[in-house]
Amino acid sequence: MLAISKISKISQAYRNLKRYRQIIQVLLKFGFGDILQRLKIDEYFDDLNLQWLGGKKHSQPVESLPLPARVRMACEELGPTFVKLCQVLSTRPDLIPQEYIEEFVKLQDRVPPFLYQDVSRIIQEELGDEPEKIFKEFSAEPIAAASIGQVHRATTHNGEMVVVKVQRPGIREVIEADIEIIGHLTKIAETHIEEFALINPSAIVNEFAAAINKELHYRVEAANARRFNEMAIHNRHVKAPAIFKQYSSDKVLTMEFIDGVRGTDFIKNKAEYLESYDLPLLARNGVTIILEQIFIHGFYHADPHPGNIFLLPGNVICFIDFGMMGRISMEERRYFARLLNSVLNCDDKKILEGCLRFTTSLNTPELDVLQKDIFTLIDENLYLPVDELELNKIFENLMDILKRHQLRLKPDLYLLIKTVMALELLGRELDPQLKIIDCLKPFVRRLRFMSLSPRYLFNKLALPAEDFLEVAGKMPMDAQAVLQQTREGKLKLQLQHLEIGHFGDKFLKASERISCALVLAALIVGSSIICHAQIAPLFFGVSLIGIIGFTMSAILALALLFAVFRRSR
Repeated sequence: MLAISKISKISQAYRNLKRYRQIIQVLLKFGFGDILQRLKIDEYFDDLNLQWLGGKKHSQPVESLPLPARVRMACEELGPTFVKLCQVLSTRPDLIPQEYIEEFVKLQDRVPPFLYQDVSRIIQEELGDEPEKIFKEFSAEPIAAASIGQVHRATTHNGEMVVVKVQRPGIREVIEADIEIIGHLTKIAETHIEEFALINPSAIVNEFAAAINKELHYRVEAANARRFNEMAIHNRHVKAPAIFKQYSSDKVLTMEFIDGVRGTDFIKNKAEYLESYDLPLLARNGVTIILEQIFIHGFYHADPHPGNIFLLPGNVICFIDFGMMGRISMEERRYFARLLNSVLNCDDKKILEGCLRFTTSLNTPELDVLQKDIFTLIDENLYLPVDELELNKIFENLMDILKRHQLRLKPDLYLLIKTVMALELLGRELDPQLKIIDCLKPFVRRLRFMSLSPRYLFNKLALPAEDFLEVAGKMPMDAQAVLQQTREGKLKLQLQHLEIGHFGDKFLKASERISCALVLAALIVGSSIICHAQIAPLFFGVSLIGIIGFTMSAILALALLFAVFRRSR
Protein backbone atom coordinates (compact mmCIF):
# COMPACT_ATOMS: atom_id res chain seq x y z
CA MET A 1 0.00 0.00 0.00
CA LEU A 2 1.29 3.45 -0.88
CA ALA A 3 1.95 5.72 2.06
CA ILE A 4 1.61 9.47 1.78
CA SER A 5 4.88 11.14 2.65
CA LYS A 6 4.01 14.80 2.19
CA ILE A 7 0.66 15.53 3.79
CA SER A 8 0.85 19.22 2.89
CA LYS A 9 1.03 18.36 -0.82
CA ILE A 10 -1.96 16.06 -1.09
CA SER A 11 -5.50 16.50 0.14
CA GLN A 12 -6.93 14.23 2.77
CA ALA A 13 -9.75 13.60 0.32
CA TYR A 14 -7.54 11.17 -1.60
CA ARG A 15 -8.50 8.17 0.48
CA ASN A 16 -8.48 5.63 -2.33
CA LEU A 17 -4.74 5.08 -2.61
CA LYS A 18 -5.32 1.66 -4.19
CA ARG A 19 -7.10 3.38 -7.08
CA TYR A 20 -4.26 5.89 -7.33
CA ARG A 21 -1.81 3.02 -7.75
CA GLN A 22 -4.03 1.38 -10.40
CA ILE A 23 -4.01 4.60 -12.42
CA ILE A 24 -0.23 4.91 -12.21
CA GLN A 25 0.23 1.27 -13.25
CA VAL A 26 -2.04 1.72 -16.30
CA LEU A 27 -0.10 4.84 -17.32
CA LEU A 28 3.13 2.84 -17.04
CA LYS A 29 1.62 -0.01 -19.05
CA PHE A 30 0.95 2.31 -21.98
CA GLY A 31 4.36 3.95 -21.92
CA PHE A 32 3.83 7.15 -19.91
CA GLY A 33 6.64 6.54 -17.39
CA ASP A 34 8.60 9.53 -18.70
CA ILE A 35 5.63 11.83 -18.00
CA LEU A 36 5.29 10.43 -14.48
CA GLN A 37 8.97 11.13 -13.95
CA ARG A 38 8.48 14.74 -15.07
CA LEU A 39 5.56 15.02 -12.66
CA LYS A 40 7.88 13.76 -9.86
CA ILE A 41 5.13 11.49 -8.56
CA ASP A 42 7.63 9.65 -6.34
CA GLU A 43 7.91 12.79 -4.17
CA TYR A 44 4.32 12.35 -3.05
CA PHE A 45 4.47 8.67 -2.06
CA ASP A 46 6.95 6.66 -0.04
CA ASP A 47 6.79 3.44 -2.05
CA LEU A 48 7.27 5.05 -5.47
CA ASN A 49 10.69 5.87 -6.88
CA LEU A 50 12.10 6.96 -10.20
CA GLN A 51 13.85 3.61 -10.75
CA TRP A 52 10.55 1.76 -10.37
CA LEU A 53 8.91 4.13 -12.84
CA GLY A 54 11.77 3.96 -15.29
CA GLY A 55 12.22 0.21 -14.97
CA LYS A 56 8.62 -0.74 -15.72
CA LYS A 57 8.46 -2.28 -19.18
CA HIS A 58 5.60 -2.38 -21.63
CA SER A 59 5.04 -4.40 -24.75
CA GLN A 60 6.65 -3.46 -28.05
CA PRO A 61 3.26 -3.17 -29.89
CA VAL A 62 2.18 -0.51 -27.38
CA GLU A 63 5.47 1.34 -27.80
CA SER A 64 5.00 1.49 -31.55
CA LEU A 65 1.54 3.06 -31.37
CA PRO A 66 1.08 6.84 -31.78
CA LEU A 67 0.76 8.85 -28.58
CA PRO A 68 -2.95 9.78 -29.09
CA ALA A 69 -3.85 6.09 -29.58
CA ARG A 70 -2.02 5.14 -26.37
CA VAL A 71 -3.87 7.88 -24.46
CA ARG A 72 -7.20 6.55 -25.75
CA MET A 73 -6.36 2.95 -24.85
CA ALA A 74 -5.21 3.93 -21.36
CA CYS A 75 -8.44 5.85 -20.73
CA GLU A 76 -10.52 2.90 -21.96
CA GLU A 77 -8.79 0.67 -19.43
CA LEU A 78 -9.11 3.23 -16.61
CA GLY A 79 -12.89 3.22 -16.84
CA PRO A 80 -15.94 5.49 -17.13
CA THR A 81 -14.54 8.71 -15.62
CA PHE A 82 -11.60 8.83 -17.98
CA VAL A 83 -13.73 7.78 -20.96
CA LYS A 84 -16.17 10.60 -20.21
CA LEU A 85 -13.30 13.08 -19.82
CA CYS A 86 -11.92 12.15 -23.23
CA GLN A 87 -15.39 12.40 -24.77
CA VAL A 88 -15.71 15.92 -23.36
CA LEU A 89 -12.23 16.85 -24.63
CA SER A 90 -13.11 15.48 -28.07
CA THR A 91 -15.50 18.41 -28.42
CA ARG A 92 -12.81 20.99 -27.54
CA PRO A 93 -10.49 21.58 -30.53
CA ASP A 94 -9.53 24.86 -28.87
CA LEU A 95 -7.77 22.82 -26.16
CA ILE A 96 -6.33 19.67 -27.75
CA PRO A 97 -4.84 18.86 -31.19
CA GLN A 98 -6.95 17.33 -33.95
CA GLU A 99 -5.16 13.96 -33.84
CA TYR A 100 -6.29 13.49 -30.23
CA ILE A 101 -9.86 14.44 -31.13
CA GLU A 102 -9.90 11.82 -33.91
CA GLU A 103 -8.85 9.17 -31.38
CA PHE A 104 -11.18 10.29 -28.59
CA VAL A 105 -14.28 10.18 -30.78
CA LYS A 106 -13.66 6.42 -31.11
CA LEU A 107 -14.22 5.93 -27.39
CA GLN A 108 -17.36 4.02 -26.57
CA ASP A 109 -18.86 2.85 -23.29
CA ARG A 110 -17.84 -0.81 -23.61
CA VAL A 111 -19.01 -2.12 -20.26
CA PRO A 112 -20.88 -5.30 -19.34
CA PRO A 113 -24.37 -4.97 -17.84
CA PHE A 114 -24.67 -5.24 -14.07
CA LEU A 115 -26.74 -7.90 -12.33
CA TYR A 116 -30.52 -7.76 -12.24
CA GLN A 117 -30.40 -8.16 -8.44
CA ASP A 118 -28.69 -4.75 -8.29
CA VAL A 119 -31.26 -3.28 -10.68
CA SER A 120 -34.10 -4.55 -8.49
CA ARG A 121 -32.43 -3.33 -5.31
CA ILE A 122 -31.83 0.19 -6.65
CA ILE A 123 -35.40 0.51 -7.96
CA GLN A 124 -36.76 -0.69 -4.62
CA GLU A 125 -34.58 1.82 -2.72
CA GLU A 126 -35.49 4.69 -5.03
CA LEU A 127 -39.15 4.01 -5.82
CA GLY A 128 -40.20 2.06 -2.73
CA ASP A 129 -41.08 -1.32 -4.25
CA GLU A 130 -39.84 -4.11 -6.49
CA PRO A 131 -39.94 -3.46 -10.26
CA GLU A 132 -42.32 -6.38 -10.81
CA LYS A 133 -44.86 -4.68 -8.55
CA ILE A 134 -44.33 -1.11 -9.79
CA PHE A 135 -44.64 -2.14 -13.44
CA LYS A 136 -46.99 -4.57 -15.14
CA GLU A 137 -44.02 -6.02 -17.04
CA PHE A 138 -40.31 -5.47 -16.51
CA SER A 139 -37.60 -7.04 -18.67
CA ALA A 140 -34.70 -8.45 -16.66
CA GLU A 141 -32.41 -8.23 -19.71
CA PRO A 142 -31.16 -4.69 -20.46
CA ILE A 143 -31.52 -3.33 -23.98
CA ALA A 144 -28.46 -1.10 -23.52
CA ALA A 145 -25.62 -0.78 -21.01
CA ALA A 146 -23.32 2.20 -20.53
CA SER A 147 -20.73 3.30 -17.99
CA ILE A 148 -23.17 5.30 -15.86
CA GLY A 149 -26.36 3.28 -16.23
CA GLN A 150 -28.30 0.70 -18.21
CA VAL A 151 -31.75 0.65 -19.80
CA HIS A 152 -34.58 -1.89 -19.39
CA ARG A 153 -37.90 -2.23 -21.22
CA ALA A 154 -41.06 -2.13 -19.12
CA THR A 155 -44.84 -1.67 -19.33
CA THR A 156 -46.89 0.35 -16.86
CA HIS A 157 -50.15 -0.90 -15.36
CA ASN A 158 -51.91 1.47 -17.80
CA GLY A 159 -50.37 -0.42 -20.71
CA GLU A 160 -47.86 2.29 -21.66
CA MET A 161 -44.52 1.06 -23.00
CA VAL A 162 -41.57 2.71 -21.26
CA VAL A 163 -37.82 2.40 -20.82
CA VAL A 164 -36.28 2.54 -17.36
CA LYS A 165 -32.72 3.85 -16.98
CA VAL A 166 -31.07 2.64 -13.78
CA GLN A 167 -27.81 4.07 -12.50
CA ARG A 168 -24.89 1.67 -12.09
CA PRO A 169 -24.33 0.80 -8.40
CA GLY A 170 -21.43 2.64 -6.76
CA ILE A 171 -20.67 4.69 -9.88
CA ARG A 172 -20.93 8.01 -8.04
CA GLU A 173 -18.27 7.04 -5.52
CA VAL A 174 -15.95 5.78 -8.29
CA ILE A 175 -16.34 8.95 -10.34
CA GLU A 176 -15.92 11.24 -7.33
CA ALA A 177 -12.69 9.46 -6.32
CA ASP A 178 -11.36 9.56 -9.90
CA ILE A 179 -12.12 13.27 -10.25
CA GLU A 180 -10.23 13.97 -7.02
CA ILE A 181 -7.23 12.04 -8.32
CA ILE A 182 -7.39 13.72 -11.75
CA GLY A 183 -7.60 17.11 -10.02
CA HIS A 184 -4.53 16.32 -7.94
CA LEU A 185 -2.55 15.10 -10.96
CA THR A 186 -3.42 18.26 -12.92
CA LYS A 187 -2.21 20.45 -10.05
CA ILE A 188 1.07 18.52 -10.00
CA ALA A 189 1.33 18.89 -13.79
CA GLU A 190 0.78 22.64 -13.58
CA THR A 191 3.65 22.83 -11.09
CA HIS A 192 6.20 20.73 -12.98
CA ILE A 193 5.31 21.06 -16.70
CA GLU A 194 5.26 24.62 -18.02
CA GLU A 195 3.49 23.91 -21.32
CA PHE A 196 0.77 22.06 -19.44
CA ALA A 197 0.12 25.03 -17.18
CA LEU A 198 -0.66 27.23 -20.21
CA ILE A 199 -3.95 25.43 -20.93
CA ASN A 200 -5.09 25.71 -17.29
CA PRO A 201 -6.05 22.03 -16.83
CA SER A 202 -7.57 22.65 -13.38
CA ALA A 203 -10.28 24.77 -14.98
CA ILE A 204 -10.95 21.99 -17.52
CA VAL A 205 -11.29 19.43 -14.71
CA ASN A 206 -13.70 21.72 -12.84
CA GLU A 207 -15.78 22.16 -15.99
CA PHE A 208 -15.79 18.40 -16.56
CA ALA A 209 -16.73 17.70 -12.92
CA ALA A 210 -19.73 20.03 -13.22
CA ALA A 211 -20.84 18.37 -16.49
CA ILE A 212 -20.57 14.79 -15.25
CA ASN A 213 -22.26 15.72 -11.98
CA LYS A 214 -25.37 16.65 -13.98
CA GLU A 215 -25.29 13.29 -15.76
CA LEU A 216 -25.19 11.53 -12.39
CA HIS A 217 -28.44 13.20 -11.29
CA TYR A 218 -31.32 11.88 -13.39
CA ARG A 219 -33.70 14.50 -11.97
CA VAL A 220 -31.75 17.13 -13.94
CA GLU A 221 -32.15 15.15 -17.17
CA ALA A 222 -35.87 14.68 -16.46
CA ALA A 223 -36.34 18.42 -15.93
CA ASN A 224 -34.45 19.16 -19.16
CA ALA A 225 -36.63 16.72 -21.13
CA ARG A 226 -39.84 18.25 -19.76
CA ARG A 227 -38.70 21.77 -20.62
CA PHE A 228 -37.69 20.63 -24.12
CA ASN A 229 -41.16 19.13 -24.64
CA GLU A 230 -42.82 22.36 -23.51
CA MET A 231 -40.78 24.36 -26.05
CA ALA A 232 -41.60 21.95 -28.88
CA ILE A 233 -45.30 21.55 -28.10
CA HIS A 234 -46.38 23.72 -31.06
CA ASN A 235 -44.05 22.04 -33.57
CA ARG A 236 -45.46 18.82 -35.03
CA HIS A 237 -42.07 17.89 -36.55
CA VAL A 238 -40.20 17.53 -33.25
CA LYS A 239 -40.71 15.35 -30.20
CA ALA A 240 -39.04 14.25 -26.97
CA PRO A 241 -39.94 11.20 -24.88
CA ALA A 242 -42.42 11.92 -22.10
CA ILE A 243 -41.07 11.55 -18.56
CA PHE A 244 -42.97 9.47 -16.01
CA LYS A 245 -42.31 11.45 -12.86
CA GLN A 246 -43.97 8.90 -10.54
CA TYR A 247 -41.47 6.26 -11.69
CA SER A 248 -38.38 8.47 -11.61
CA SER A 249 -35.85 9.58 -9.01
CA ASP A 250 -32.23 10.71 -8.81
CA LYS A 251 -30.98 7.24 -9.82
CA VAL A 252 -33.93 5.92 -11.83
CA LEU A 253 -35.39 7.60 -14.92
CA THR A 254 -38.51 6.28 -16.64
CA MET A 255 -39.47 7.69 -20.01
CA GLU A 256 -41.67 6.90 -22.98
CA PHE A 257 -40.46 4.11 -25.27
CA ILE A 258 -39.61 5.54 -28.70
CA ASP A 259 -40.40 3.17 -31.55
CA GLY A 260 -38.42 4.64 -34.42
CA VAL A 261 -35.20 4.46 -36.40
CA ARG A 262 -32.07 5.63 -34.61
CA GLY A 263 -30.16 8.26 -36.57
CA THR A 264 -26.97 6.19 -36.76
CA ASP A 265 -28.87 3.24 -38.28
CA PHE A 266 -30.71 5.56 -40.64
CA ILE A 267 -27.47 7.04 -42.01
CA LYS A 268 -25.86 3.59 -42.45
CA ASN A 269 -28.86 2.21 -44.35
CA LYS A 270 -30.18 5.36 -45.97
CA ALA A 271 -31.31 3.60 -49.13
CA GLU A 272 -33.81 1.45 -47.19
CA TYR A 273 -35.70 4.49 -45.91
CA LEU A 274 -35.84 6.70 -49.00
CA GLU A 275 -39.48 5.80 -49.69
CA SER A 276 -40.61 6.25 -46.08
CA TYR A 277 -38.91 9.57 -45.29
CA ASP A 278 -38.36 12.90 -46.99
CA LEU A 279 -34.62 13.41 -46.39
CA PRO A 280 -34.39 17.10 -47.45
CA LEU A 281 -37.38 17.90 -45.23
CA LEU A 282 -35.84 15.99 -42.30
CA ALA A 283 -32.52 17.80 -42.72
CA ARG A 284 -34.11 21.25 -42.86
CA ASN A 285 -36.46 20.52 -39.96
CA GLY A 286 -33.66 19.15 -37.77
CA VAL A 287 -31.47 22.21 -38.33
CA THR A 288 -34.37 24.64 -37.92
CA ILE A 289 -35.51 22.99 -34.67
CA ILE A 290 -32.10 23.38 -33.02
CA LEU A 291 -31.59 26.93 -34.30
CA GLU A 292 -35.00 27.86 -32.87
CA GLN A 293 -33.96 26.43 -29.50
CA ILE A 294 -30.71 28.45 -29.59
CA PHE A 295 -31.90 31.81 -30.85
CA ILE A 296 -35.48 31.96 -29.62
CA HIS A 297 -35.54 29.96 -26.38
CA GLY A 298 -31.88 30.14 -25.31
CA PHE A 299 -32.08 26.49 -24.17
CA TYR A 300 -30.93 23.81 -26.59
CA HIS A 301 -29.89 20.17 -26.97
CA ALA A 302 -26.09 20.42 -26.88
CA ASP A 303 -25.31 16.94 -28.23
CA PRO A 304 -27.46 16.45 -31.36
CA HIS A 305 -25.38 13.67 -32.94
CA PRO A 306 -27.18 10.88 -34.86
CA GLY A 307 -27.06 8.50 -31.87
CA ASN A 308 -29.26 10.90 -29.87
CA ILE A 309 -31.91 11.25 -32.58
CA PHE A 310 -34.76 8.93 -33.62
CA LEU A 311 -36.76 9.32 -36.84
CA LEU A 312 -40.47 8.61 -36.53
CA PRO A 313 -43.19 8.16 -39.18
CA GLY A 314 -44.39 11.43 -40.69
CA ASN A 315 -40.85 12.87 -40.81
CA VAL A 316 -40.89 13.56 -37.07
CA ILE A 317 -37.56 13.98 -35.28
CA CYS A 318 -37.35 12.74 -31.69
CA PHE A 319 -34.43 13.83 -29.49
CA ILE A 320 -33.24 11.69 -26.58
CA ASP A 321 -30.56 11.97 -23.86
CA PHE A 322 -30.99 15.38 -22.24
CA GLY A 323 -28.02 15.13 -19.89
CA MET A 324 -26.09 17.81 -21.81
CA MET A 325 -28.10 20.96 -22.46
CA GLY A 326 -26.85 24.40 -23.39
CA ARG A 327 -28.10 27.72 -22.07
CA ILE A 328 -27.47 31.14 -23.55
CA SER A 329 -28.77 34.46 -22.26
CA MET A 330 -30.53 37.00 -24.43
CA GLU A 331 -27.49 39.29 -24.24
CA GLU A 332 -25.16 36.52 -25.43
CA ARG A 333 -27.61 35.58 -28.19
CA ARG A 334 -27.57 39.16 -29.42
CA TYR A 335 -23.77 39.26 -29.54
CA PHE A 336 -23.61 35.85 -31.19
CA ALA A 337 -26.12 36.97 -33.82
CA ARG A 338 -23.93 40.02 -34.46
CA LEU A 339 -20.89 37.80 -34.91
CA LEU A 340 -22.73 35.52 -37.34
CA ASN A 341 -24.08 38.54 -39.19
CA SER A 342 -20.51 39.83 -39.50
CA VAL A 343 -19.47 36.45 -40.92
CA LEU A 344 -22.35 36.50 -43.42
CA ASN A 345 -21.58 40.11 -44.44
CA CYS A 346 -17.80 39.53 -44.60
CA ASP A 347 -17.19 42.36 -42.10
CA ASP A 348 -13.62 41.58 -40.99
CA LYS A 349 -13.40 44.23 -38.26
CA LYS A 350 -16.66 43.17 -36.64
CA ILE A 351 -15.51 39.54 -36.75
CA LEU A 352 -12.33 40.54 -34.89
CA GLU A 353 -14.36 42.42 -32.26
CA GLY A 354 -16.69 39.44 -31.86
CA CYS A 355 -13.79 37.01 -31.45
CA LEU A 356 -12.25 39.14 -28.70
CA ARG A 357 -15.61 39.52 -26.95
CA PHE A 358 -16.23 35.78 -26.79
CA THR A 359 -12.72 34.68 -25.79
CA THR A 360 -10.48 34.74 -22.77
CA SER A 361 -6.81 35.48 -23.30
CA LEU A 362 -3.98 33.43 -21.81
CA ASN A 363 -1.54 36.10 -23.01
CA THR A 364 -2.10 39.49 -24.60
CA PRO A 365 -2.53 38.77 -28.34
CA GLU A 366 -0.79 40.73 -31.07
CA LEU A 367 -3.85 42.38 -32.57
CA ASP A 368 -2.18 43.19 -35.89
CA VAL A 369 -1.17 39.57 -36.46
CA LEU A 370 -4.55 38.31 -35.23
CA GLN A 371 -6.36 40.69 -37.57
CA LYS A 372 -4.16 39.57 -40.48
CA ASP A 373 -4.96 35.90 -39.78
CA ILE A 374 -8.70 36.66 -39.66
CA PHE A 375 -8.47 38.62 -42.92
CA THR A 376 -6.77 35.59 -44.52
CA LEU A 377 -9.58 33.35 -43.24
CA ILE A 378 -12.13 35.72 -44.77
CA ASP A 379 -10.33 35.88 -48.12
CA GLU A 380 -10.10 32.07 -48.33
CA ASN A 381 -13.68 31.29 -47.31
CA LEU A 382 -16.21 34.06 -47.01
CA TYR A 383 -16.05 35.44 -50.54
CA LEU A 384 -17.03 32.08 -51.98
CA PRO A 385 -20.53 31.63 -53.41
CA VAL A 386 -23.12 30.59 -50.85
CA ASP A 387 -23.31 27.13 -52.46
CA GLU A 388 -19.63 26.53 -51.64
CA LEU A 389 -19.63 28.12 -48.19
CA GLU A 390 -19.00 25.60 -45.40
CA LEU A 391 -19.71 27.00 -41.95
CA ASN A 392 -18.11 23.95 -40.31
CA LYS A 393 -14.81 24.57 -42.10
CA ILE A 394 -14.86 28.26 -41.19
CA PHE A 395 -15.29 27.49 -37.49
CA GLU A 396 -12.50 24.90 -37.56
CA ASN A 397 -10.11 27.39 -39.15
CA LEU A 398 -11.19 30.01 -36.64
CA MET A 399 -10.38 27.58 -33.80
CA ASP A 400 -6.87 27.12 -35.21
CA ILE A 401 -6.33 30.89 -35.29
CA LEU A 402 -7.52 31.34 -31.71
CA LYS A 403 -5.26 28.51 -30.55
CA ARG A 404 -2.20 30.07 -32.21
CA HIS A 405 -2.88 33.36 -30.44
CA GLN A 406 -3.56 31.65 -27.09
CA LEU A 407 -7.18 32.73 -27.08
CA ARG A 408 -9.80 30.41 -25.66
CA LEU A 409 -13.52 30.48 -26.37
CA LYS A 410 -15.73 30.76 -23.32
CA PRO A 411 -17.12 27.28 -22.52
CA ASP A 412 -20.78 28.18 -23.06
CA LEU A 413 -20.09 29.71 -26.46
CA TYR A 414 -17.98 26.80 -27.61
CA LEU A 415 -20.79 24.43 -26.70
CA LEU A 416 -23.03 26.56 -28.89
CA ILE A 417 -20.61 26.59 -31.84
CA LYS A 418 -20.01 22.85 -31.47
CA THR A 419 -23.78 22.32 -31.67
CA VAL A 420 -24.05 24.40 -34.86
CA MET A 421 -21.14 22.44 -36.37
CA ALA A 422 -22.81 19.12 -35.45
CA LEU A 423 -26.01 20.40 -37.06
CA GLU A 424 -24.30 21.12 -40.36
CA LEU A 425 -22.70 17.66 -40.40
CA LEU A 426 -26.05 15.98 -39.66
CA GLY A 427 -27.83 18.12 -42.21
CA ARG A 428 -25.33 17.26 -44.93
CA GLU A 429 -25.63 13.54 -44.11
CA LEU A 430 -29.38 13.71 -44.73
CA ASP A 431 -29.30 16.23 -47.58
CA PRO A 432 -25.95 17.08 -49.24
CA GLN A 433 -27.57 20.10 -50.89
CA LEU A 434 -28.60 21.65 -47.57
CA LYS A 435 -27.22 25.15 -47.00
CA ILE A 436 -27.18 25.76 -43.27
CA ILE A 437 -26.36 29.40 -44.02
CA ASP A 438 -29.82 29.76 -45.58
CA CYS A 439 -31.38 28.27 -42.43
CA LEU A 440 -29.29 30.53 -40.22
CA LYS A 441 -30.04 33.87 -41.86
CA PRO A 442 -33.74 34.14 -40.81
CA PHE A 443 -32.87 33.49 -37.17
CA VAL A 444 -30.07 36.06 -37.16
CA ARG A 445 -32.42 38.65 -38.63
CA ARG A 446 -35.23 37.64 -36.26
CA LEU A 447 -33.01 37.93 -33.21
CA ARG A 448 -31.72 41.34 -34.28
CA PHE A 449 -35.29 42.57 -34.71
CA MET A 450 -36.23 41.09 -31.33
CA SER A 451 -33.38 43.00 -29.65
CA LEU A 452 -34.65 46.24 -31.20
CA SER A 453 -38.32 45.66 -30.48
CA PRO A 454 -40.04 48.15 -28.11
CA ARG A 455 -41.06 45.32 -25.79
CA TYR A 456 -37.48 44.06 -25.38
CA LEU A 457 -36.09 47.58 -24.93
CA PHE A 458 -38.81 48.40 -22.39
CA ASN A 459 -38.11 45.22 -20.38
CA LYS A 460 -34.37 45.88 -20.51
CA LEU A 461 -34.73 49.47 -19.28
CA ALA A 462 -37.62 48.94 -16.87
CA LEU A 463 -35.69 47.26 -14.04
CA PRO A 464 -32.77 49.77 -13.96
CA ALA A 465 -35.29 52.62 -14.17
CA GLU A 466 -37.27 51.11 -11.28
CA ASP A 467 -34.09 50.84 -9.17
CA PHE A 468 -33.12 54.42 -10.03
CA LEU A 469 -36.55 55.76 -9.09
CA GLU A 470 -36.42 53.88 -5.80
CA VAL A 471 -33.04 55.41 -4.96
CA ALA A 472 -34.16 58.86 -6.15
CA GLY A 473 -37.25 58.64 -3.93
CA LYS A 474 -35.07 58.11 -0.85
CA MET A 475 -32.59 60.89 -1.65
CA PRO A 476 -34.64 63.85 -0.20
CA MET A 477 -35.13 62.08 3.13
CA ASP A 478 -31.44 61.08 3.30
CA ALA A 479 -30.35 64.63 2.45
CA GLN A 480 -32.71 66.05 5.08
CA ALA A 481 -31.27 63.69 7.72
CA VAL A 482 -27.70 64.77 6.89
CA LEU A 483 -28.62 68.47 7.11
CA GLN A 484 -30.44 67.95 10.42
CA GLN A 485 -27.39 66.26 11.95
CA THR A 486 -25.17 69.06 10.64
CA ARG A 487 -27.35 71.76 12.26
CA GLU A 488 -27.35 69.90 15.59
CA GLY A 489 -23.59 69.35 15.48
CA LYS A 490 -24.04 65.59 15.51
CA LEU A 491 -22.52 64.86 12.09
CA LYS A 492 -19.42 62.75 12.48
CA LEU A 493 -16.87 61.65 9.92
CA GLN A 494 -15.06 58.40 10.56
CA LEU A 495 -11.84 57.77 8.64
CA GLN A 496 -10.01 54.49 8.68
CA HIS A 497 -6.64 53.97 7.10
CA LEU A 498 -6.37 50.27 6.38
CA GLU A 499 -2.63 50.29 5.82
CA ILE A 500 -1.92 51.99 9.18
CA GLY A 501 -4.14 49.49 10.98
CA HIS A 502 -2.35 46.64 9.25
CA PHE A 503 1.03 48.13 10.23
CA GLY A 504 -0.17 48.48 13.83
CA ASP A 505 -1.14 44.80 13.95
CA LYS A 506 2.25 43.77 12.65
CA PHE A 507 4.01 46.07 15.11
CA LEU A 508 1.98 44.57 17.98
CA LYS A 509 2.85 41.02 16.92
CA ALA A 510 6.53 41.94 16.62
CA SER A 511 6.58 43.54 20.06
CA GLU A 512 4.90 40.46 21.55
CA ARG A 513 7.55 38.22 20.06
CA ILE A 514 10.36 40.47 21.29
CA SER A 515 8.86 40.44 24.80
CA CYS A 516 8.64 36.64 24.75
CA ALA A 517 12.20 36.41 23.48
CA LEU A 518 13.43 38.68 26.31
CA VAL A 519 11.59 36.63 28.94
CA LEU A 520 13.00 33.45 27.38
CA ALA A 521 16.55 34.84 27.43
CA ALA A 522 16.14 35.95 31.05
CA LEU A 523 14.88 32.48 32.05
CA ILE A 524 17.80 30.76 30.34
CA VAL A 525 20.41 33.11 31.85
CA GLY A 526 18.81 32.97 35.33
CA SER A 527 18.53 29.16 35.25
CA SER A 528 22.15 28.89 34.16
CA ILE A 529 23.33 31.08 37.10
CA ILE A 530 21.21 29.07 39.59
CA CYS A 531 22.56 25.75 38.27
CA HIS A 532 26.13 27.06 38.36
CA ALA A 533 25.67 28.27 41.99
CA GLN A 534 24.15 24.86 42.92
CA ILE A 535 21.34 26.47 44.90
CA ALA A 536 19.39 23.88 46.93
CA PRO A 537 17.41 21.75 46.62
CA LEU A 538 19.66 19.59 44.41
CA PHE A 539 18.73 16.71 42.12
CA PHE A 540 21.73 14.51 41.30
CA GLY A 541 23.96 17.50 42.04
CA VAL A 542 21.95 19.91 39.84
CA SER A 543 19.78 22.69 41.23
CA LEU A 544 16.11 21.68 40.96
CA ILE A 545 15.08 25.35 40.57
CA GLY A 546 17.45 25.63 37.61
CA ILE A 547 15.97 22.50 36.01
CA ILE A 548 12.47 23.99 36.39
CA GLY A 549 13.71 27.22 34.81
CA PHE A 550 15.20 25.35 31.83
CA THR A 551 11.95 23.36 31.39
CA MET A 552 9.88 26.55 31.34
CA SER A 553 12.36 28.04 28.86
CA ALA A 554 11.97 25.03 26.56
CA ILE A 555 8.15 25.18 26.71
CA LEU A 556 8.16 28.93 25.99
CA ALA A 557 10.64 28.49 23.13
CA LEU A 558 8.50 25.75 21.52
CA ALA A 559 5.35 27.87 21.88
CA LEU A 560 7.11 30.85 20.30
CA LEU A 561 8.44 28.77 17.40
CA PHE A 562 5.00 27.19 16.82
CA ALA A 563 3.35 30.65 16.70
CA VAL A 564 5.94 31.93 14.22
CA PHE A 565 5.55 28.83 12.02
CA ARG A 566 1.74 28.99 12.06
CA ARG A 567 1.63 32.69 11.10
CA SER A 568 4.21 32.22 8.36
CA ARG A 569 1.97 29.60 6.75
